[in-house]
Amino acid sequence: MPCSKCPPRVHCCKFKYSNGFVFVGTKDADNIRKKYGNDYRKFLHLKKFSRILVSFMKKEPSYSEAYIRYTQLKDGKLPVLKIKKNGDCIFLKRGSCAVYKDRPLVCQLYPYWFLPAKKIHIIPHDPDLKCKLLKEKDGRAQLTKSELKRCISLAKKIMKEERDSYKPIKK
Repeated sequence: MPCSKCPPRVHCCKFKYSNGFVFVGTKDADNIRKKYGNDYRKFLHLKKFSRILVSFMKKEPSYSEAYIRYTQLKDGKLPVLKIKKNGDCIFLKRGSCAVYKDRPLVCQLYPYWFLPAKKIHIIPHDPDLKCKLLKEKDGRAQLTKSELKRCISLAKKIMKEERDSYKPIKK
């Protein structure tokens, strides 16, 4: 969604008090590396998940975010954006995203997520979110037709990345 500048305490891109992370698909990582000339190691790390969490993710419904992430695990790990010591995303610079035009699909869809059942349902990503863009009623996203079309397109791209064979990011 087009981001309006939030007050200094933005919710997205900050993980100081949570275990949150930004999953990065192979295409997103390649695009960032090529466009910004970064070595993968400067902005990515492989997040290791416990066996208990992996087994939980495996048992989740196929439409859940946890299950989608389970299908993308390799040796119990997912590529994620690095987080600075203060909890900010590696690309958050002076309150703005340094790779905004090329940010990962998950970031483009935020503050929404989706349930990929027979019909894709767009839902708020975080019920406690204080984002000016978030419009919801009774747990469902309230979007214009063009916003909904864009969200569904992003959701399909995320699911396609999950379906495509995972090619490891080269060191």
